Amino acid sequence: MNTLTYLSAILLISNAAYSQIDTTIWNDLQKVQTEYYELSVPSVWANLDHMIGYGKEQIFEATGKGLPFSYNDAMVSVKVTLSNIKAQNLNEVKKNTTNKYTKYTDRIFEKNYTYDEDSLTLASGEKVYLLHTRFYRESDTEHHSKFDLVAYSSKAKAGYRYSMLIQYHDKTYELEKKYHLREFAKKLFSYFTLK
Repeated sequence: MNTLTYLSAILLISNAAYSQIDTTIWNDLQKVQTEYYELSVPSVWANLDHMIGYGKEQIFEATGKGLPFSYNDAMVSVKVTLSNIKAQNLNEVKKNTTNKYTKYTDRIFEKNYTYDEDSLTLASGEKVYLLHTRFYRESDTEHHSKFDLVAYSSKAKAGYRYSMLIQYHDKTYELEKKYHLREFAKKLFSYFTLK
Protein backbone atom coordinates (compact mmCIF):
# COMPACT_ATOMS: atom_id res chain seq x y z
CA MET A 1 0.00 0.00 0.00
CA ASN A 2 1.52 3.32 -1.03
CA THR A 3 1.67 6.29 1.34
CA LEU A 4 -1.16 8.19 -0.38
CA THR A 5 -3.50 5.19 -0.26
CA TYR A 6 -2.56 4.57 3.38
CA LEU A 7 -3.27 8.20 4.35
CA SER A 8 -6.56 8.13 2.46
CA ALA A 9 -7.59 4.99 4.33
CA ILE A 10 -6.71 6.58 7.69
CA LEU A 11 -8.71 9.72 6.82
CA LEU A 12 -11.70 7.62 5.74
CA ILE A 13 -11.61 5.60 8.97
CA SER A 14 -11.17 8.77 11.06
CA ASN A 15 -14.12 10.47 9.39
CA ALA A 16 -16.29 7.37 9.82
CA ALA A 17 -15.39 7.15 13.52
CA TYR A 18 -16.02 10.87 14.05
CA SER A 19 -19.44 10.70 12.43
CA GLN A 20 -20.46 7.81 14.65
CA ILE A 21 -21.28 10.11 17.58
CA ASP A 22 -20.87 13.78 16.83
CA THR A 23 -21.38 15.92 19.94
CA THR A 24 -20.71 19.15 18.02
CA ILE A 25 -24.26 19.02 16.62
CA TRP A 26 -25.42 20.60 19.90
CA ASN A 27 -23.30 23.71 19.25
CA ASP A 28 -25.67 25.11 16.62
CA LEU A 29 -29.39 24.74 17.32
CA GLN A 30 -32.56 25.75 15.49
CA LYS A 31 -35.34 26.97 17.77
CA VAL A 32 -39.05 26.31 17.29
CA GLN A 33 -41.53 28.37 19.33
CA THR A 34 -45.30 28.24 19.57
CA GLU A 35 -47.81 29.72 21.96
CA TYR A 36 -47.52 26.61 24.16
CA TYR A 37 -43.96 25.28 23.95
CA GLU A 38 -40.42 25.90 22.82
CA LEU A 39 -37.86 23.39 21.62
CA SER A 40 -34.45 23.40 19.99
CA VAL A 41 -32.82 20.74 17.83
CA PRO A 42 -29.48 20.63 16.00
CA SER A 43 -29.50 22.89 12.93
CA VAL A 44 -28.17 20.04 10.79
CA TRP A 45 -31.41 18.11 11.31
CA ALA A 46 -33.87 18.58 8.45
CA ASN A 47 -37.18 20.16 9.44
CA LEU A 48 -39.90 18.17 7.63
CA ASP A 49 -42.71 20.61 8.30
CA HIS A 50 -44.28 19.69 4.94
CA MET A 51 -45.15 16.29 6.50
CA ILE A 52 -46.94 17.71 9.54
CA GLY A 53 -50.42 16.34 10.19
CA TYR A 54 -52.36 13.65 12.05
CA GLY A 55 -51.52 15.22 15.40
CA LYS A 56 -47.85 15.73 14.59
CA GLU A 57 -46.75 19.34 15.05
CA GLN A 58 -43.00 18.95 14.42
CA ILE A 59 -41.00 16.39 12.42
CA PHE A 60 -37.20 16.27 12.03
CA GLU A 61 -35.00 13.88 10.06
CA ALA A 62 -31.82 13.23 12.05
CA THR A 63 -30.30 10.23 10.26
CA GLY A 64 -26.49 10.36 10.30
CA LYS A 65 -26.45 13.64 12.23
CA GLY A 66 -25.06 12.89 15.68
CA LEU A 67 -25.69 9.15 15.78
CA PRO A 68 -24.12 6.63 13.40
CA PHE A 69 -25.31 6.52 9.81
CA SER A 70 -24.92 2.74 9.76
CA TYR A 71 -24.54 -0.19 12.14
CA ASN A 72 -24.08 -3.89 11.31
CA ASP A 73 -23.80 -2.90 7.62
CA ALA A 74 -27.30 -1.38 7.61
CA MET A 75 -28.62 2.15 7.85
CA VAL A 76 -29.61 3.64 11.21
CA SER A 77 -32.70 5.80 10.69
CA VAL A 78 -33.46 8.55 13.21
CA LYS A 79 -36.71 10.54 13.29
CA VAL A 80 -37.83 13.07 15.88
CA THR A 81 -41.49 14.12 16.20
CA LEU A 82 -43.65 16.19 18.50
CA SER A 83 -47.32 15.20 18.65
CA ASN A 84 -50.31 16.87 20.24
CA ILE A 85 -52.32 14.41 22.36
CA LYS A 86 -55.92 14.97 23.47
CA ALA A 87 -55.81 14.44 27.22
CA GLN A 88 -57.00 15.87 30.52
CA ASN A 89 -53.76 15.28 32.47
CA LEU A 90 -50.24 13.86 32.37
CA ASN A 91 -51.30 10.31 33.25
CA GLU A 92 -53.66 10.22 30.26
CA VAL A 93 -50.81 11.28 27.97
CA LYS A 94 -48.63 8.53 29.43
CA LYS A 95 -51.38 5.91 29.05
CA ASN A 96 -52.06 6.98 25.45
CA THR A 97 -48.36 6.54 24.70
CA THR A 98 -47.82 3.17 26.40
CA ASN A 99 -51.01 1.77 24.81
CA LYS A 100 -49.56 2.56 21.38
CA TYR A 101 -46.50 0.42 22.15
CA THR A 102 -48.53 -2.80 22.01
CA LYS A 103 -51.22 -1.65 19.58
CA TYR A 104 -49.36 -2.97 16.52
CA THR A 105 -49.42 -6.76 16.35
CA ASP A 106 -46.21 -7.07 14.34
CA ARG A 107 -44.08 -5.70 17.21
CA ILE A 108 -42.08 -8.36 19.02
CA PHE A 109 -40.83 -7.39 22.49
CA GLU A 110 -38.19 -9.03 24.61
CA LYS A 111 -39.49 -11.51 27.19
CA ASN A 112 -41.03 -9.74 30.22
CA TYR A 113 -40.37 -6.27 28.78
CA THR A 114 -42.57 -3.66 27.12
CA TYR A 115 -41.23 -0.34 28.38
CA ASP A 116 -39.45 1.43 31.22
CA GLU A 117 -39.90 4.94 32.58
CA ASP A 118 -38.21 7.80 34.43
CA SER A 119 -39.88 10.79 36.04
CA LEU A 120 -38.24 14.12 35.15
CA THR A 121 -38.87 17.83 35.57
CA LEU A 122 -38.68 20.27 32.66
CA ALA A 123 -36.64 23.46 32.97
CA SER A 124 -40.03 25.23 32.97
CA GLY A 125 -40.98 23.28 36.14
CA GLU A 126 -43.51 20.69 34.89
CA LYS A 127 -43.28 17.02 35.84
CA VAL A 128 -42.91 14.77 32.78
CA TYR A 129 -42.17 11.13 32.00
CA LEU A 130 -39.35 9.75 29.88
CA LEU A 131 -40.59 6.46 28.44
CA HIS A 132 -38.41 3.97 26.59
CA THR A 133 -39.37 0.91 24.60
CA ARG A 134 -37.65 -1.34 22.10
CA PHE A 135 -38.93 -4.02 19.79
CA TYR A 136 -38.47 -5.87 16.52
CA ARG A 137 -41.05 -5.04 13.88
CA GLU A 138 -41.77 -7.81 11.38
CA SER A 139 -43.30 -5.48 8.77
CA ASP A 140 -40.05 -3.57 8.24
CA THR A 141 -37.63 -6.27 9.55
CA GLU A 142 -35.90 -3.72 11.76
CA HIS A 143 -35.26 -3.23 15.44
CA HIS A 144 -36.56 -0.04 17.02
CA SER A 145 -35.54 1.96 20.06
CA LYS A 146 -38.03 4.65 20.97
CA PHE A 147 -37.78 7.38 23.58
CA ASP A 148 -40.86 9.44 24.43
CA LEU A 149 -41.00 12.51 26.62
CA VAL A 150 -44.64 12.89 27.64
CA ALA A 151 -45.88 16.18 29.07
CA TYR A 152 -49.15 17.93 29.79
CA SER A 153 -49.75 21.64 29.18
CA SER A 154 -52.46 23.18 31.36
CA LYS A 155 -52.29 26.28 29.16
CA ALA A 156 -52.94 24.30 25.95
CA LYS A 157 -55.21 21.84 27.76
CA ALA A 158 -53.44 19.11 25.81
CA GLY A 159 -50.64 16.63 26.10
CA TYR A 160 -47.43 16.42 24.10
CA ARG A 161 -45.43 13.38 23.08
CA TYR A 162 -41.89 14.33 22.02
CA SER A 163 -40.39 11.23 20.41
CA MET A 164 -37.07 10.01 19.09
CA LEU A 165 -37.32 6.79 17.04
CA ILE A 166 -34.17 4.93 16.00
CA GLN A 167 -34.46 2.02 13.53
CA TYR A 168 -31.56 -0.36 12.92
CA HIS A 169 -30.44 -3.99 12.59
CA ASP A 170 -29.23 -5.32 15.94
CA LYS A 171 -31.18 -8.00 17.77
CA THR A 172 -29.00 -7.55 20.87
CA TYR A 173 -29.93 -3.84 21.16
CA GLU A 174 -26.26 -3.24 21.97
CA LEU A 175 -26.47 -0.06 19.88
CA GLU A 176 -28.45 1.54 22.75
CA LYS A 177 -25.51 1.14 25.14
CA LYS A 178 -22.71 1.70 22.67
CA TYR A 179 -24.06 5.07 21.56
CA HIS A 180 -25.70 6.07 24.87
CA LEU A 181 -29.14 6.50 23.31
CA ARG A 182 -30.86 7.30 26.60
CA GLU A 183 -28.39 10.11 27.31
CA PHE A 184 -28.76 11.34 23.72
CA ALA A 185 -32.56 11.45 24.15
CA LYS A 186 -32.26 13.25 27.49
CA LYS A 187 -29.99 15.84 25.88
CA LEU A 188 -32.56 16.42 23.13
CA PHE A 189 -35.46 16.60 25.58
CA SER A 190 -33.60 19.06 27.83
CA TYR A 191 -34.23 21.70 25.14
CA PHE A 192 -38.01 21.33 25.43
CA THR A 193 -40.04 23.61 27.69
CA LEU A 194 -43.72 24.42 28.12
CA LYS A 195 -44.98 28.01 28.33
